[in-house]
Amino acid sequence: MRHAEGADLRFQLAAGGGDADPVPPLGLLRGPAGTPVVLAVKRASSSDAISLTLVRDTVRLPSVLGDTYGPNHEWNFLLDADKKIGYVRLTYLGQESFSEMQSALEALQRLGMKGLILDLRNGPGGLLSEAVKVADLFLTEGRIVTVKSRGRDQAYDAKASGTFSGFPMAVLVNRKTASAAEIVASSLQDHHRAVVVGERTIGEGLVKSLFQLQGGIGALKLPTGAYYRPSGKSMHRYPDSKASDDWGVRPDPGYEVVLNDEELQQYEKQRSQRDIMNGGESTPAAIPDRQLQRALEALAAPLGGK
Repeated sequence: MRHAEGADLRFQLAAGGGDADPVPPLGLLRGPAGTPVVLAVKRASSSDAISLTLVRDTVRLPSVLGDTYGPNHEWNFLLDADKKIGYVRLTYLGQESFSEMQSALEALQRLGMKGLILDLRNGPGGLLSEAVKVADLFLTEGRIVTVKSRGRDQAYDAKASGTFSGFPMAVLVNRKTASAAEIVASSLQDHHRAVVVGERTIGEGLVKSLFQLQGGIGALKLPTGAYYRPSGKSMHRYPDSKASDDWGVRPDPGYEVVLNDEELQQYEKQRSQRDIMNGGESTPAAIPDRQLQRALEALAAPLGGK
């Protein structure tokens, strides 16, 4: 491993074994956006090194994904082209989630979307502000969520402007759907904007704030409030909560589809394989996605069974 002159940095990466230098710390790869870094890659099967010049840039991972990634380097958000059913996955709620979701919905509208599946499965949550804005995309009015803390309640309501309406929706959730994703699901369910399909969510409804310790020796993250859905029910599952208590988001009656551990692992594996950006080629599903299939069935009736 050695530094080259100027902005270049040269080192060898071992591929599949061999005697190449060890992989350097990630910090040596990082640098100002727009500056080059030169990699010398040496394969185990060859003594010759391949020189690759990369230009540093800010890597932004999208939070709104479709079903497959096409050869045009864009996500395909249309699950069923004949029935015009859109499919959008919200993997987490980050700073760009609202704008990404808005762009996806606008693209689906141009394609003549007649129904939409919003997939929140395995969604770990994210920013409250983005959860409110994403939910507001589908609601014209009413409460989205209330944050209750000691001595103060903060309510967030939907507004009519910028709403995407006129089509039925199904929301997919599972036992890994948490926090901000539960805010989106519960608000759409309570306002009867969407049918919730899948299995009960995790029930993570506490607001946590970070408090710096004196002397800069660390920080503590402590719960300071709780999320309450439009119906007025708390979403959080407390340690003494029972299965019969109101927490999390339950699927609508008749739309509960619980996967066993093997099915969930297989779904995650197949989804990971399909997410490989390989020009839209997808792997055949060894185990059908029963939750997605039930969501499609939920949209069949409002779409006239077509």
